[in-house]
Amino acid sequence: YQEREYPVDAIQLGLTCPGTSFLARGFVGHAQQLNSIMKAALEHVDKKRGFAFVEVISPCVTYNDTFARMGSKLMDVNSDSDYKISDRVAVISRTTAINAEGKIPTGIIFQQQAATFENLLGLSKDCAPAKQVIDIATHRERYRRLMQSYIV
Repeated sequence: YQEREYPVDAIQLGLTCPGTSFLARGFVGHAQQLNSIMKAALEHVDKKRGFAFVEVISPCVTYNDTFARMGSKLMDVNSDSDYKISDRVAVISRTTAINAEGKIPTGIIFQQQAATFENLLGLSKDCAPAKQVIDIATHRERYRRLMQSYIV
């Protein structure tokens, strides 16, 4: 028996959420890549293509300075011509393999177009609204009744 703590991988967690449409990871030591990631994430959201999540690796240089060693552990998935950025199953498989090699995948890891909250409410004109539009008045009334139930 060996005790071992396994870290939570935010990217792997995000890949298991069906509504996720943009996942990326960058490192503060790679400013150009991080800048590109941030621009892409903002464009993704601005064009109403779905939710964007960006993880930024920023090691603590005060107590355990891993900044210099971090560069050798990173792997830019966008430099791999065979990497399928929009295929969720392929991305899960590839990033899991990269992690098993002791590397950390960086770059725009996953990107697809998905419905936004505005789409689900039928309020956005940029993307097709969801098939079932929520009646906002009914939703507000349900919310009001729920909140009333907590008042003592």
